[in-house]
Amino acid sequence: MQRVPWDQTLLSMCRLLADCRADCRRSRHAAIVFDEETRDIISLGYNGLASGAGSCLDGDCPRGRMSKTEIPSNTPYNDGPGRCDAVHAEVNAIIRAGISRTRGRTLYVTGEPCHGCAVVIQGAGITRVVHR
Repeated sequence: MQRVPWDQTLLSMCRLLADCRADCRRSRHAAIVFDEETRDIISLGYNGLASGAGSCLDGDCPRGRMSKTEIPSNTPYNDGPGRCDAVHAEVNAIIRAGISRTRGRTLYVTGEPCHGCAVVIQGAGITRVVHR
């Protein structure tokens, strides 16, 4: 029997984390910052409102209160009635890691990062992104 490759293992862990912890009615995502050299998980993150700001699952996010018929998934979410107030999984994982622990690391995430997250990922010095 062979071990499951790291990419597959960490993507599976992301999916489990998203299913168990993400706080969004519309789309559940998680991310892991990983050090490929030491094989250590640096930090975990999942999408949802900031700590103490309520819960998307409880309807505290404007976008979360709307169905995908009212506001389709591909609709911009930075402002207007479909505004999303959640911190994205990638950003949460980077915040929790801290900049000194993200440089040269790999980020695993359950979906392709949006433009805003891609900018944060680049700024954090993450050199590799693996997503489903």
